[in-house]
Amino acid sequence: MNDEKDKVMQWRVVHRTRAEVQPGVFEGVFLGVDGVRWMAGRMFTGRSMNDGFDGNGAWWYSHYYMSAERSAVRNMRGALAAYTEVAGSALVWDAAFDRSVQEAVGRYLAALIPLDGVPDMAASWERTGAASVNALGGGTYLLPAAEAKRELLGYLHRTAPDTGTHPAGQGLSLDEAYERVIGARGPVRFEVGRNTYWLTHDGHYSNHTTFHRHPVADERRNDP
Repeated sequence: MNDEKDKVMQWRVVHRTRAEVQPGVFEGVFLGVDGVRWMAGRMFTGRSMNDGFDGNGAWWYSHYYMSAERSAVRNMRGALAAYTEVAGSALVWDAAFDRSVQEAVGRYLAALIPLDGVPDMAASWERTGAASVNALGGGTYLLPAAEAKRELLGYLHRTAPDTGTHPAGQGLSLDEAYERVIGARGPVRFEVGRNTYWLTHDGHYSNHTTFHRHPVADERRNDP
């Protein structure tokens, strides 16, 4: 249901879903991006999985987040909130919807900066300053750089409601944190509220790794 190469008019479709909500009645929604502009659209009600758009590629209605005065991240977050609401109105939201959307958006954002040749990284987060072995946090094995960025974006999204806030001028805002990860070409580390997040070349591979490994040690051996 999600085709990252799909386009509707000028909008790249980052995520879409369509389903039969009543016998013979189909509803659908899609999330689109065009540069810094984001939108949440509702397809036409139809009689199949393939009639959500008319012959000109138009859809029923949409909510746009296109302010040039706001960051692309702020536009994206507004569109994501609207997308969930539109999916609920169209009766196509279910328990797997949010996870599917975040994975699709994470893949899109993680690929905005080319990472060819960047060694594998691990993504992690923890409650800042926590010393207990039971402290909140999580992390991944070493992964391809873009996948590690996607995982860190997922951590940001899932933990955002519980980050709290820094005193003015300390730490990053959530929008700034997203921008830091999206723009990363290597390791990063930052705080948002009560949490610390990072990407690192240090770590271990899973015994079940199936991708071609590119550890940072390979880069060091090739240094002059």
